[in-house]
Formats: sequence, structure tokens, C-alpha cells
Amino acid sequence: MSHPIDLGGAPAREPCAQLGRTPGFAALNALEVDVLRAALIARYGPPPAGCRFIALDHAHDFGRYRTLGLATDPAAGDAAAIAAYRDAVATGLSTWTEAGFTPPVIYGGVVGTAPRTELAEIVIGALATTRPGWDGSFPLPAFAEAHAHLAAAFPAEAARFAERVRPGAPAVAVARDPRFADAAGAPLDGMAVSRAVTAAAVAAAAPILAAHGIATVVIAYDGGGDSGQINEVRADDAAGAPVVLPAVACERYVSGYDGSVVVDVASLEAALEEIGTEALAAYHSGWENNDGAFGTVTIDVAARTATLDHNVYFTDSELFTTQL
Repeated sequence: MSHPIDLGGAPAREPCAQLGRTPGFAALNALEVDVLRAALIARYGPPPAGCRFIALDHAHDFGRYRTLGLATDPAAGDAAAIAAYRDAVATGLSTWTEAGFTPPVIYGGVVGTAPRTELAEIVIGALATTRPGWDGSFPLPAFAEAHAHLAAAFPAEAARFAERVRPGAPAVAVARDPRFADAAGAPLDGMAVSRAVTAAAVAAAAPILAAHGIATVVIAYDGGGDSGQINEVRADDAAGAPVVLPAVACERYVSGYDGSVVVDVASLEAALEEIGTEALAAYHSGWENNDGAFGTVTIDVAARTATLDHNVYFTDSELFTTQL
């Protein structure tokens, strides 16, 4: 058995939990190490015989922390395959997006929030991001590899994913998804479900947008007199130059008034239009009534956040009273 190599606790260019600074460090650190293992498998495939991922425990003045390690035993498998895999995973990842994953922890300053705490749900999310479109093709060759690697390494999660959304099938209801339920497991309703759906949809679209060099998406809408619509979806790269939206598939989320959530696969543009519709339902339901409104939903791809700028039309009047 050779000495294990240390693969770190997160991709090189991503923030991660900081010992002595991040509240709830132990749980977030452990989650990031678990997800890094899954992401490396997505990128480089399951480890061959003679290789296995392990958690490395480290002592520090501020406490203990974990990183991911790869242990190898040339006597337990093909030496050439072991060496090749070791060299591949040693290069690691620059971002979670490279493997089709969204960040497992979102940081605001030193505070980290984990939208999902179960590795199985995170893997299912990556399977959804990297899934093929209606015609069986993948938006990127790297996604085809990642999807196949994850399905091979996580068969139970792949089976659960297949139950939720089947490529080429009609829309599939996934109201049982914990992202769209309250603490008791009951479906969310009204604006609450639209807010949760908007966040999930942005998280699903962001890796695809990033992979095509898109830094910002602007979804413009306008309407009044009980009629309103999304007028335009435009994209820019990091330098602010316009980018044509790629003709690729993306997971689309649509909420119902009863708290149900339906997921299907549509074009990237259609999925982005739906984000605009859901954001308006979440914060300005009925915006198209009377004089109506106009505005934009702007997606920051790197931050995986969306900002809604909403302008309300109104008819003004001025009263003059004259004593005759």
C-alpha cells in the first residue's frame, strides 16, 4: 500500500469551509469532502481496483479538519491503470461546474449554507444537470462522460433520478422533492413554491451557461391590461459581449398553484424564460393586471443568483379645485 495522496477539500477555485471561521465547520467540511469525491468520480470515473478514496483527518491549532485522499495498492490491481487514475485525479478540479455539480455550500462572507445536506440528493442534482436531451444527445461531451460515470458509481441515485425525470417522456411531477416541501414534508404553495422553483431552476441552468462561456443572462418582460409576456432572453460573456444562446437542452421547472412542481427537459432558452415567469409569480403575482409593469431578471452565472428589477406602470392624475 503506497502513501495516499491528498486531493484537498474542494475544487481549487471554489470557496470552502474555513476551520476556526466558518460556523458549523465540521458538518460543512465533511459535506464538501463527500461531494468532492463524487465530483472527481464524475470527472474521471470510478476508481479502478487498487484505488480507493479515503477521508484524511488533520490536526490543527484550531481543531481538526478533513480532506479527500486517494489510497493506492499496486498489488491489488493493474499497476498501469492505478498510476493513470492517480495522476488524473491528482490534477483535481478547478470548479464544481467542471463535473456538472453546483456548489454544495453557498457562502456569504464566512457563513456557509448547504441547500442540500444529503449526498444522494446532490448526486441526483448532478445527474439532472448532465442528463441528455429529448433526442438522447448531450449538451457537452464532458456531460456525457460525467453522467455515465455517476450512473455507474451511484446506481441507487441513478435509479431514483430515472423515476423523477425520464428523457423523452412527458413532464414528470416531483412535488416530493424536499426542495419544494416544508419542514413537515408537505408541498409548498403560492409564492413560496415559486421562490424555491426559481432557485432550483437557476442552479440547473448555471453549469450549462458557464460551460458555454456565458457570464450573465438578462430576461426581459413587459405587459399590461391583463396580458404580459417574456419579451427577450439575452446573454453576455464575462467581458460584456453578446453571446448567442446555445441550442442545448436544459431542465425546466414549472410550479402549480397547489404546490406541485413539474420538471421536464426543454431548450435552454425555454428554461430561462420559465425562470422569468416563476420569479414574477414569486414576488409580483398579478404584475400584468391594470397598467401592468416591465423589468428584467438578471442571472449572475458565477454566483448562481438572480436579481429581479421590477417597474410598475401607473396612471397619475392631478386635482384642481376652484371656488366659483
